[in-house]
Formats: sequence, structure tokens, C-alpha cells
Amino acid sequence: MSSVTGSLKPVPHTPELGRAADALLTCFHVAYELLSKLLALADDKLDAIRRADAKRLNQNTHSELKLLQQIAVNDQERNAVLARIAQALRRPELKQGRASEIAAALPEPTSSRLRARISGLREVALNLRKKNDLVARVARDLQTHIRDIFAEVAKSQMETAVYDACGQHERHAKPRMIVDALG
Repeated sequence: MSSVTGSLKPVPHTPELGRAADALLTCFHVAYELLSKLLALADDKLDAIRRADAKRLNQNTHSELKLLQQIAVNDQERNAVLARIAQALRRPELKQGRASEIAAALPEPTSSRLRARISGLREVALNLRKKNDLVARVARDLQTHIRDIFAEVAKSQMETAVYDACGQHERHAKPRMIVDALG
């Protein structure tokens, strides 16, 4: 999100602003819960990779997709709430503001509660990013390892002598692999 310029001063609490701020806190709480579930799923993916459990990896992929869809819905709700807050504060630029800037514009204790939620959300998002980077690295390394194994197997199966259509032994300058005979 883009940065909102200028100093934001806290405004008095109004009922609409209070409801919108509570809705924003709820959106951040839901985001935290969903990201925490994605973090647990990343741990499960690593374990499934370690155990070569393709069925569990497939289940994880479906679970991850569902969680990502829920995150998208939550993001839409959060954007609607941000529009309500910006309208209540009569600050349209806050619709695109950073969460910390919005927190600064809200009255206490809502501002402090929002900053605490932002901090927790930032922490779980950072942990999720690190875990997903690890999962991606492990998956790439595993794929490279498997490719190397297949390359070694292919080398050992190379044969320079083949048989012609009459069953006679025939030599070729270019090595062929067993896979060539199978199509």
C-alpha cells in the first residue's frame, strides 16, 4: 500500500468509526488465524516431503488453496472496512494507507489494539514466508536429486550395440538407450 503523506492526528471516537475499527480488528484477527493455518500447513508439507507422502502433499495443496481463497475474501472485507474508516474520518487517502498509518489516525485504545494486531500479523506473515521459502528450497533440491538419479540410471542403460529387423547384431556410432526401443 502507498504511504499517506502528512501527519495524522487521532480523532474523537464516533459509533460508526468504532464499528469500522472493530471490523478492521476482526479482519486482522481472521488474517492472523488464516496465516497461522498456512504456517502449520507448511510444516505438514515439509513432513510429507520427508516421508514422500504424495497423497498428503495433494491434500495439503487443496487445503492451501481453500485457505488462500479465504484470505482473498478477508482482504476484500478489509478493503471495504478501510473505505468505511476513511469515510468516517473524512480522509479518503486512508483507503490506500498502511495499517500503521490508519492505527495512528484512530483514537485510543483502538489505536493500540490495532497496532498489537498488526505486530502479531506481521510476525506470523514473516514466519510463513520463511517456512514457504524452506519448503520451496527442499522441493527444488528434491527435484534436482531425482533428476540426477534418473541421469545416472540413463547413463548405465546406454548401449552401443543393437539388433536389426532380422535379429542380427548391428553397431551404431551413436549410443542408444533402452528407452529408444520402447518408444
